[in-house]
Amino acid sequence: MLKKTMKRVFPLVLVAAVAFGLVWVFFLAPSFESGPVAMTQPGVPPISWEPDHLVVILPPGEFAKLTSTITIRSLIPATILELVPSLEAYVSLAPSSLPALPGGAMQTFIVSLSVPLGAPPRTIDGTLHLRSGAETIARPLPITLHIVDGELLTNDSGGYSLVTPKDWNSSQGVLGLGSTTLTPPDKAPDPDLEYVGDIVVEVSPNPGDLSLSDFYQQAGQVNLFLVAQNSIPFQINGLEAVRFADVPGHLPSTIVSVALDDQVLEFTDVNQSHQQDGIFDQTVASLLPVR
Repeated sequence: MLKKTMKRVFPLVLVAAVAFGLVWVFFLAPSFESGPVAMTQPGVPPISWEPDHLVVILPPGEFAKLTSTITIRSLIPATILELVPSLEAYVSLAPSSLPALPGGAMQTFIVSLSVPLGAPPRTIDGTLHLRSGAETIARPLPITLHIVDGELLTNDSGGYSLVTPKDWNSSQGVLGLGSTTLTPPDKAPDPDLEYVGDIVVEVSPNPGDLSLSDFYQQAGQVNLFLVAQNSIPFQINGLEAVRFADVPGHLPSTIVSVALDDQVLEFTDVNQSHQQDGIFDQTVASLLPVR
């Protein structure tokens, strides 16, 4: 009796299994011909920018170039780069579009900024978007452009540029190769008093591209991390920087050190003369590499 029952049931089970297999193959199984599937953790943006915010200070009639690199965390479709309207007159991009990219890919963009002559001082905030159709790939890159009164100074020996305050005087090379000294219009350098400027930029070689912490432990003449009252790390458009407050010396000073390629730049506010008027901070923030 059992054998007869099994003979009747087995064909039915076999038919059901075959039918299920066909349904799985043609309807339920994932398709591997449509390309890789985007895999990302919930809440994690599919791309990241480095630096994650571009801040540029320029006077009218000048231009600057920066780079920003995106890292793709998960598959993104082909995209175009799009600026918000407030930035369109001042910013151009290369490349302006991207093909579909898999997770792990990286792409560097050149961001060019220019300010027309006669532009009034103002601050323009906006964002750069990667767009696919009507969708923005999170997250956008913030860009801030400060248009200021001043002059763009390029120090080719030091490999950098900065914006000097309006009507200030500048000299290069006084304190060594790549150095810059800045003096207000009502002052002049005085060797007898060992005065060379209110704001001084000095350059030290850093051939091992050491971090600032390692540089001052291994190569710096004075370890500012030890002698300053406090130190605050930050970034200038992706460049490592540290602000050292109340550095002792002939005159107490504030020093900002910046790691730039194979050298370290030290911006000094001599006697802390420009902590309140914002001139020192603006000069430091205007730093751009010259490549």
